[in-house]
Amino acid sequence: MFTRYQLRWLSLALTLALLTGCLGGSIAQQLARSIAVQGADKITSDAFEAQQRKDEEARRNVVLKDTVPDQYWIAFANSAFLPLQASQEPLPADNASAQKKAEAPQMQVTRFVRVELWNLLIGEEKHLVLDQARHQPAASSYPADQWQNWQVATGALEGEKDKPITFLIPPGFGKIHSGELTLVEMAALGDFNVARYPAK
Repeated sequence: MFTRYQLRWLSLALTLALLTGCLGGSIAQQLARSIAVQGADKITSDAFEAQQRKDEEARRNVVLKDTVPDQYWIAFANSAFLPLQASQEPLPADNASAQKKAEAPQMQVTRFVRVELWNLLIGEEKHLVLDQARHQPAASSYPADQWQNWQVATGALEGEKDKPITFLIPPGFGKIHSGELTLVEMAALGDFNVARYPAK
């Protein structure tokens, strides 16, 4: 039987034999290559860190040029807004004239009413009403060549049969029959009323 000491030497001898053989040669090459790659990585890493330290130190030790200050930059850096001062104006002597100036122009309010259609005017009655409407101020907003396509109708305010009115129906309004309701824009005094929307 081998002693413990002898077994140790025997295993060492077998290991050396394996390393020097075919199988041991490739393992030794791999170990040598691994050691070489690790050494190269360490050298590259150290060189990179050294270059970084060198660049950082160069940035810290930059010497600035002694240049003449730019007069425009100095003017811009020292600029500021002037303080605001309230301006005082004397009140007008005539309060009545000041109030007239301050009054806003009056807004013209258009009134829409529901009107029940009674009938459409035709012939001479229609032409007479259209001729009168053509001479009103509001007629200038409608093209003159479309006046022959307008219709003239009579009717009464909804629920007030004793107040008949005459109104115009513009072209494109659509068909409307007796007894139907429509929304009519009531004009100022002396102007003409115009049907705007069918009442639902």
